[in-house]
Amino acid sequence: SLSAYYALLALGFAMIYSTLRIFHIAHAAVFGAAAYAFYFLYRVHDFNIWLSMLAAIVIAAIFGLLIDVFIYRSLAARGRGTFSIFIASLGVALLFEAMALLFTRGTPLVAHAASLVPITLGPVSFRLLDIIVVSSVAVLYGVLFYAVMHSRTGLEIRALADNQTMVGIVGIDTSRTRTSIFLLASALAGL
Repeated sequence: SLSAYYALLALGFAMIYSTLRIFHIAHAAVFGAAAYAFYFLYRVHDFNIWLSMLAAIVIAAIFGLLIDVFIYRSLAARGRGTFSIFIASLGVALLFEAMALLFTRGTPLVAHAASLVPITLGPVSFRLLDIIVVSSVAVLYGVLFYAVMHSRTGLEIRALADNQTMVGIVGIDTSRTRTSIFLLASALAGL
C-alpha cells in the first residue's frame, strides 16, 4: 500500500514535470498540507471522515494551484528560467516543513488507528487499509488513463507535454490547461 501512495504522488509529480517541465519539489508540501488538514479536521475537530477527506483533497488542490499562480507563473512572467522555479519550489517545500515542525513541535501525528489492525491469512499479514488503498489507486489509475486518452482536457494535456510552443499556436488555452494540471496533480497528492 505504501507503493500505491508513492504511485499517486509520482503520477501528480510526473504530470506537472512532463507537461510544464517544472521540477515541483513543493508537491511534498501539497501532500503534507492535505495530511495535516485531514488530521486536524478528523482527529482534532471530530468532523466526519468523508468530509475531512474531501476537504483535505480540496485544500491540496487549491494549495498546489496557489503555488503555481503566485510563485511559478510570477517567476516565468519575469523571464526566470526553470532553475529559478526549481529553487522557489524547494523554498516552498522547506518553508512548509519548517512551519509544520514549528506548529507540531515534531510530534508524530496519527489520524486513525482502527484501520491499522492486521488481518492474517496463513503466513501473510495485511491491513484492511492496505486493500482499500491499493484497490482505490488501481481504479483511479484506470479512470485517469481513460480521461487523459478520451477527453478534451486530456488531449490538451498530452499536446502540452508533446510540444508547448505549438499548443498556443493551434488555439489551446495553455493557462486553463496548466490550471487543470495543477489542480489534478495536487488533488492526487491530497488523496
